[in-house]
Amino acid sequence: MKFTDWYEVEKDAKVLIVEKNTETIEQYKNNKYDYIYLNGILENANKFFETTNPYFDLLVFFKGLLTEKGTLFIAVNNAKGVQYIAGKKSEHCKKIYDSLENQFDKGKLFTKKELEKIISTLGLENKKMYYPLPNYEIPNVIFTDNYLPDNSNSKLNYNVIYNEESLVIQSEINLLKIMISEEKFTEFTNSYIVELSNRQINNNFKYYSFNNMRKDKYSLILKMNDEYVIKTPQTKEALEHIKNINNIANKLREKGFDIAEEGQQDIVKSKLIKYPQFDSYLMSLVEENKVEEVYKAIDNWYDYLQDKLNPDDKGFVKNGFIDMVFENTFYNKAENEYVFFDQEWYKENIPIKFIMYRAIKNLYAHNPKIENVISEEKILNRYDIKNDEYQKQEEQMQEEIIDNDKRKFYSKQYEYMIKPEEIKQIIKDIKKINKDNAELVEGVEYLKNQIREKDNIIKELEQEKISDKIFKKFKSKTNKKG
Repeated sequence: MKFTDWYEVEKDAKVLIVEKNTETIEQYKNNKYDYIYLNGILENANKFFETTNPYFDLLVFFKGLLTEKGTLFIAVNNAKGVQYIAGKKSEHCKKIYDSLENQFDKGKLFTKKELEKIISTLGLENKKMYYPLPNYEIPNVIFTDNYLPDNSNSKLNYNVIYNEESLVIQSEINLLKIMISEEKFTEFTNSYIVELSNRQINNNFKYYSFNNMRKDKYSLILKMNDEYVIKTPQTKEALEHIKNINNIANKLREKGFDIAEEGQQDIVKSKLIKYPQFDSYLMSLVEENKVEEVYKAIDNWYDYLQDKLNPDDKGFVKNGFIDMVFENTFYNKAENEYVFFDQEWYKENIPIKFIMYRAIKNLYAHNPKIENVISEEKILNRYDIKNDEYQKQEEQMQEEIIDNDKRKFYSKQYEYMIKPEEIKQIIKDIKKINKDNAELVEGVEYLKNQIREKDNIIKELEQEKISDKIFKKFKSKTNKKG
């Protein structure tokens, strides 16, 4: 993914993207650019400058290629990022965890403090920090200082990326949530993108997300500022999906639902509602252990849907708005009002219970802590839904949306993760090996002693044979003389 896929550059602007595996930079020095994006190349600056501070010198070199109002972007991995704490091996290090101790075999990673120090002397006055996850190369989400996550934010459920040399012994997302609770997100996030310019930075978007696992025809980019959430197609094929989302919004309006989306065709534009999302409201009740209030709130939400969708005697609804999950609902508690948004999927003639099934499954998938207060099975039973009742329908839906090759790529990442029980078994096996080795060493020593004893006996016997021969020879000579 190129940065111009999510960052809107000015029309007819001259853009330079320099990748981390670039072998030479001399070919750029006679040109000027409006935007320069250094995609990881700062980490390898010592390839280009054999100086005391090659990293600063590389930035000075590219700053010199900017037009008067040009913008410089720097994308780097964080040396103290949770991915490395969890057990990912950096390409710049010989061993896992080396980056945490600032030990690099080639190139260098930067902490936020180090990065801010080096850019503070560049002379570019305006700065904006972006925090991409899982990294700047294949971002799933991008936060900014104007929109940082809390540790219950469902947007933190990004797709992790490791490599074959990784040995991941804990969840980096759980680690990140701990850092967030200590207000340390920006220090321990995985990577940074810095925007620098001498002109005012006009990009007012504060959050981005990307559908990295979807088929191209469903891949969208979400951008959020203080007023709107905007979805754009990530591919040409996805433009049809944008139109379908707007059509679904129109159907919802016809049924009397309050919808955040505004009617457009080439993008999906939604008002940023100031009310909390319904899943966040439910989790606030869970954290206070207000179980009955959780039930009541969900009951009211479900009653509202049934009133609007009017299921038949068999519980089927003609208009199946299957994306009506709690996360896609803003809730005004004072007026007991709901505003729906981000409604991407629609099927006709479905059980209304399937909508509730998806809403509950989504809530528990993004907020596993709720299980400690109310079990998923219990809340499904409340609405007479079996745990696996609609699993097949959900799987069929995901098969339609998800790209199999992309799913395989992300699924493979979990092969590098070791579960706690596996770590315990490894320790147990090591102890057994050590015990077996000790017994083996003891057995070898015993055999060596046995062999030494036998060697000594053989030597003694041989000595006796030699002595006997000498005695007989002496006796024979003596007899002759006599």
